[in-house]
Amino acid sequence: ASLPPTCSSPAARSRACRRRAARKGTSSKRSNTARALAPKMANMVVPGRSALASGATQSVGQARSSRTERLRAECFHGAEGLASRTTATAKKRAIQRVQVRIPILGRLRAGSEPRASSTRPNALTSADSLKDTLLPEHPQLHRGTLKSNGLRYVVLPNKVPPQRFEAHLEMHVGSVDENERQQGLAHLVEHVTFLGSRKRESLLGTGTRSNAYTDFHHTVFHVHAPNVNSTNGRPMLPQVLSALREIAFEPDMLPSRMEKERRAVLAEMQMMNTIDYRVDVQL
Repeated sequence: ASLPPTCSSPAARSRACRRRAARKGTSSKRSNTARALAPKMANMVVPGRSALASGATQSVGQARSSRTERLRAECFHGAEGLASRTTATAKKRAIQRVQVRIPILGRLRAGSEPRASSTRPNALTSADSLKDTLLPEHPQLHRGTLKSNGLRYVVLPNKVPPQRFEAHLEMHVGSVDENERQQGLAHLVEHVTFLGSRKRESLLGTGTRSNAYTDFHHTVFHVHAPNVNSTNGRPMLPQVLSALREIAFEPDMLPSRMEKERRAVLAEMQMMNTIDYRVDVQL
């Protein structure tokens, strides 16, 4: 066989080009042989040729028909089984949902049956009775009231965290006490009184942490401090209570401090005025 035109150059005469040329020659010989034998095979008479062809066609059609019927049966049974499993799963989920949502006096576990009782009160009666029930107080909780100004206090010893205490001053006043033209003043007063306290600033560097917040009904100032001042070795409780007293009863309402905190309150308002907050307030 002659080389193809792509292998005419000396650089392209590689082993791969020679193999392609050999395959081309072999395929051309086979094509010539088939063309030569085609007329002879067309004139040959094969006994029963048409019968064989019709029988083969009929057997193929039967095989295809049986296979189609088998596939239909499998699909039907598979769909029926899937539907039954789906129905069973839906029933099981429905039972679980019902069992979880039934009681207000107790929660049913999966597979458990509710206990029959003729004297059990309904949910509304039980909820109303809980409103009048007083929870037991901690045995070490101590309550009292100052005779000088009527300030109520609560003392509860704690072991964790060790060698530290917390002092919270809670004022029962908040933004709900503002009128339409006073909105934001409760928050502004909290900023000015807390950050403008000199005694609170004296707590810096002693290991204390302090903060304040205002909500609709409360204004709270709180200090977390060690039992002993690390700088002078004195107890921290008198110093912390003195700072809270100045914040609540002896604040310095300086104009410079009020202008500074006014900008801070407006910045916090812009940061908090999100769609989530507005939806939460409406709820």
